[in-house]
Amino acid sequence: MPVVVSLPYDSNVASIQVFKNGQVLQKASLSAQLLEGIIKKIPDNAFRVWGECQHHRNQVVEETKVAKEISKYRKDLIKRVNRIQKMINSKNPREAIGSLEALILEIDRITVKNYTASDSSQLSQSDVISQIRSIIVGLEKDSKACDKNRK
Repeated sequence: MPVVVSLPYDSNVASIQVFKNGQVLQKASLSAQLLEGIIKKIPDNAFRVWGECQHHRNQVVEETKVAKEISKYRKDLIKRVNRIQKMINSKNPREAIGSLEALILEIDRITVKNYTASDSSQLSQSDVISQIRSIIVGLEKDSKACDKNRK
């Protein structure tokens, strides 16, 4: 008999497990959905390509080229998020943590330093990094709990 449950959770929760008599019945990972949402909340004007376009105002730059470039950056980041999710699902949190650290470096590389969000639907650079670090903390806790259960 299927059961649907809605659970509130903190932003640093990496997964939810349902137990019965000490056995894990179901495990759901939340980090990929959170990560994808974080990536989608990076404003377009945060990407370096946008800043370069604005910097060279004397040159004619087609906005569609800039939009395509930003879309490519975002798609590449989401592909990385999907690979990280596979690492998490294969119970390889250490590799996922390393990849999340690399993701932070990549976001730092392709975005304007210390950009800010212009409205509440967007995230500033510090918020993006902070939220990814929260996911890392959740994975570290999950990893330690799994190590403890194996002993």
